Amino acid sequence: MKLQLFDLFPVPKFLSMETSGVAISDGLIQFVICDTKSGRVKLDTYGEIKLADDVISQGSVVKTKELISTLSEFKKKHNLKFVQVSIPEEKSFLFKTFVYGKNLKEITNNIELQIPDNVPYPTSEVVFDFMIIQEHEDQKTEVMVSVLPKSVVLQYMDVFRAADLVPTSFQVESQAVAEAIISDKDCATELIVNIHGDKAGFYIVSDGVVRFSSTSSISEREFNVNVLDVFKKDDSLGQKNLPILLREIKKIMTYWRTHDGADDALKKIIFCGSIKNEIELTDYIGSNVSTPAEIANVWVNAFNFEETIPDMPRKDSLRFAAAVGMTLLK
Repeated sequence: MKLQLFDLFPVPKFLSMETSGVAISDGLIQFVICDTKSGRVKLDTYGEIKLADDVISQGSVVKTKELISTLSEFKKKHNLKFVQVSIPEEKSFLFKTFVYGKNLKEITNNIELQIPDNVPYPTSEVVFDFMIIQEHEDQKTEVMVSVLPKSVVLQYMDVFRAADLVPTSFQVESQAVAEAIISDKDCATELIVNIHGDKAGFYIVSDGVVRFSSTSSISEREFNVNVLDVFKKDDSLGQKNLPILLREIKKIMTYWRTHDGADDALKKIIFCGSIKNEIELTDYIGSNVSTPAEIANVWVNAFNFEETIPDMPRKDSLRFAAAVGMTLLK
């Protein structure tokens, strides 16, 4: 069961005709606007806006006036009012816990009691979202909890409102990406690798719920050149010449195997973001970790390609996974 993120803010009930997903990251704003008038998802338009240096840094808004100005121009150009926003992962916390409760209100109250033991903020200074993983006997429920400092959420809320835009929901980047590329019918445990800007996001997802998230400093250029270098050298692929990305994936797989995933092995690795040399990448990673690797389909939950072909090149779509995911939130 999934709950909407951060019920701190009420969502208008009349939004059904058009959905606008916006993904904010350091140095870039991406947006995807879909028409849902027919009851089906149809891509209307998409794009990205580059931000000046240090407008956003490590997930925090640094230059407020510049960001408001950029969002205001974006709003006027596309005649938007309501948006669903994904925000950077850096300031978020994720933890799994078990709570007792007969209903959602009791579960929520019991989660609040556990927040001080799991994040370095008092409950009064955070907002949180949770997803139910499994309901056990004796009213015991297993949940994944996503937490953000309230100051961060309010900061983004104030910026959007100052630009005359109304965020109807916020979501952290990892869950937004998972909403796009993990099929609603897929209950397996999988690792998403999201390459963008100067970092890579690693998200372990099971039954549609993000169970683990981490970020590493791997630039798009360093990542793509490194993959090609391995094949050019045609060596034994020893540790000395392994791409940084492969070492990170192995480290995360080891962590998962020895912690929460001891009885829940990763079934697949899915890549999205800025990716070149797709075949070489998936073959190389898959063979070196003995786990199938593939390139994402960000439209898997939106439509069937036999019925709809979006007016967006597939390589571009891989970079817009978070924005696409936000358009799919209900």
